[in-house]
Amino acid sequence: MPKRLLLTVAAWAAVCAVGLTLVIRACSSPGRAESAADAGVPEGGAAVRCTRESNAVALGEGFARGDALVGEAVATNDGYAIGLVRPVGKERHAGMAVVKGDLSGGPTFIDLGQATGDLPPPRPFVQRGELFAAAYARGTDSRNLVLSRVQGTAAAVFAEMAQERDESLAFDVVTSPAGRGIVAWDEDAASGDAGVERGVIKVALIPQSAEKNIAGAIVSASGADVERPHGIARAGGGYWLGWIARRRDPRGENDPKGLEGPGEDRAYAWVEVARLDDAGKRVGEVRRVTSDAGHVTAFDWLAAADGNVELFVRDDGETTQEGEGGRILRIGVRDDGLQPSQALVSGGVGQGDPAPLGDPGNRWLFYTDVTEHAQALFLDGSPALATPMAMPALDGQSPLSSKSSGPVVLLLAVGASAEGKDQAEARLVRCEALNR
Repeated sequence: MPKRLLLTVAAWAAVCAVGLTLVIRACSSPGRAESAADAGVPEGGAAVRCTRESNAVALGEGFARGDALVGEAVATNDGYAIGLVRPVGKERHAGMAVVKGDLSGGPTFIDLGQATGDLPPPRPFVQRGELFAAAYARGTDSRNLVLSRVQGTAAAVFAEMAQERDESLAFDVVTSPAGRGIVAWDEDAASGDAGVERGVIKVALIPQSAEKNIAGAIVSASGADVERPHGIARAGGGYWLGWIARRRDPRGENDPKGLEGPGEDRAYAWVEVARLDDAGKRVGEVRRVTSDAGHVTAFDWLAAADGNVELFVRDDGETTQEGEGGRILRIGVRDDGLQPSQALVSGGVGQGDPAPLGDPGNRWLFYTDVTEHAQALFLDGSPALATPMAMPALDGQSPLSSKSSGPVVLLLAVGASAEGKDQAEARLVRCEALNR
């Protein structure tokens, strides 16, 4: 999942699960010794705790002034690949920073060419053991989604998907253990396809060999207004793909507080999901997962130990007072139906998308509360562990994705560097779940 980041450590105590978290350092002093409180350990002991490792690697300058951006990341065979946009001379270039698993040495930058306009950083992904990057390329009167294969320290275009019409930059790449993969994106429906403006979700299969002008097929339900697709591989083959569906909230027309943003009417928003086969074709009907009177702003997936999957949804509900924050719901998705929704975090969720990370048996949820402090929940232990706990070691970080080996998980988070420097740094953080 992506989100959705991202080695292996042997010899674990029988009573704990230990994870390594790769983060972009924010507001911390190098080499600072951490107290128990810093590690998230209250008096009398803690169910979960996180502590920083000493290694860090700089990703470059320009982040504080907005000239550089960090995107998503993925684990590779011997380290990590991080999507970013960074200054190169007087230009801004899109690419990836490839770092070693222990963060020794500096990053190797894979350049994908000049970044134009507001296009987001490339999204790294691994398929059949090879490293790829997915990124938008804007032409004179069109925009293509380009997949590039990394070869050594360079990258070459492998496949291109054409978008017909849309201003949205949302897309997702989902790969499966079988070496297959899909690309999903949203775009405006064709003119005359409906009486009102609406979005659709399209999916294209990642080809096995180089190919251009790949067309996507619509998988969302007819008549829906949908956006922001995000998926996960299905254990029995194929994929689960979700997206956010929207309809206008009529109260927003007369309520000045009902604006989502400048020029945007307040809207109801909920999550829909569909099962896709190995070729990216929809199987069965689209399912509505959350209330169509909700206000969903983000969601992500995790695989469960029983071979099914779970959704983690941020819903702002009827929040009207500043400081209330949103909530996080957990919903099991199975071939034969949905499990009841659980309010995993009942309120107080701050800005930014929650990050569910890890693999079955060692899954975590990270988010920032309304006071801008990091919170963590361990999802695969006793119910007491699935309670938010402050993690000062992660304050200022935004975990993105993960990879586990046994009880070990490595996470990638994004934040600004310390000491007023205009740069970002990647750092390892060790998280433990005790008394599982």
